[in-house]
Amino acid sequence: MRIRPILQTKKRVLSSEQGRYDAEQRTLSFEGIKPDQIYASPYRRAIETVQPLAEQYGLVIQEAAAFQERLLAPEELPDCQQAVGYVWEHPDENPYGGESNVTAQRRIVPEIKRLLEKHKDQTVVI
Repeated sequence: MRIRPILQTKKRVLSSEQGRYDAEQRTLSFEGIKPDQIYASPYRRAIETVQPLAEQYGLVIQEAAAFQERLLAPEELPDCQQAVGYVWEHPDENPYGGESNVTAQRRIVPEIKRLLEKHKDQTVVI
């Protein structure tokens, strides 16, 4: 199985014209590669990011809660970039009340391994 990650847009919601355009342009990175399965976080922007690819190949997007974005903090932070830097430098800590990098890995990696086993001879987009 090949797992092909795609990068999500920095925009929170793809409902803008630019966001939709960016998502459609991402399908170009799959030229010559036909995915067999598409998985996404249940977050709207994650689904909208892979929607053009799913439509192009007639696939259903399968939502996987394990791939949801991790929460950095339950409230808005005064310096978000500083907080992001801190949690990357201290992967098993998150003093801002959200999920640490290590905790997120413990949530995500088993799901990726499960998909690797389930779709051994397929191309999967996550």
